[in-house]
Amino acid sequence: MQVRGTSASDVHGGGAKAIASADARVQHHEMVSVPRGYNHDVRYRGQVFHVQSEVSGGARGHACTQLFVRGAVLATERTPLRAAMDEREVQAVLRAQHKAVLRELCKGTFDA
Repeated sequence: MQVRGTSASDVHGGGAKAIASADARVQHHEMVSVPRGYNHDVRYRGQVFHVQSEVSGGARGHACTQLFVRGAVLATERTPLRAAMDEREVQAVLRAQHKAVLRELCKGTFDA
């Protein structure tokens, strides 16, 4: 697995080291933050996967994270958001869900 901005040798072989590496990059500068969302490209087993997270749904909002490969949606995770949540809480839910999908990808959950 290769996370954008790292060399394959940094995360070669997958497993716990790859997950820790992805976590570190999500927590720091590798995460591209856009208003209320995150985008992350990951090279895993020779393919580039794209993880996209955003808040959508208007008044009955939810955090939505999608995993794409070659433009096709491979997986979607949604978490309902409470109306009383402040921006910091919403971002925490969104970030946690985004990281969870990255971890599952690195663990091989989405392997065919």
